[in-house]
Amino acid sequence: MMETDNMRKESDSGFFAFLVESKGSGSSLISKANKISKGGNFLLVIKNIKGIEKRFIPAYINAVVRREEGVAAAKSLQMEILLFIAGTMQVNDAIRSVSGSGSRIILFSNSKKILNQAISKFNLNIIKEYSLLLDPSVSIDVAATTIRHDKK
Repeated sequence: MMETDNMRKESDSGFFAFLVESKGSGSSLISKANKISKGGNFLLVIKNIKGIEKRFIPAYINAVVRREEGVAAAKSLQMEILLFIAGTMQVNDAIRSVSGSGSRIILFSNSKKILNQAISKFNLNIIKEYSLLLDPSVSIDVAATTIRHDKK
């Protein structure tokens, strides 16, 4: 595992994504990722599709808002986020279109601790860190309102 001092010193709150290389199949990591996701923290294994990282934060916000409003299509936060990343409300279609497969996959999480744990535990090599920007101190309601206003 290639771990930098910066990774260990950074805050655990926020949004984090890494393009990683796996010696095994990405699909085998999905069930393992579900097992280390805890409470409100999640870890998603996403296909390496150009530009897909731009969907991560809006997908997270929409998933949280839908769950708070009681209209979520999925039982778990992880699956609801995956639905929004895929742009569909059909679970099987979302899994087929964006759930991680191949030797290069993207790990997306709201916990640096869980992300680092997965990288270490699954023996993954970091190829690239994505810069995901949303101030974690801003409430989801404010962030969602801002995004809705930006769409007009």
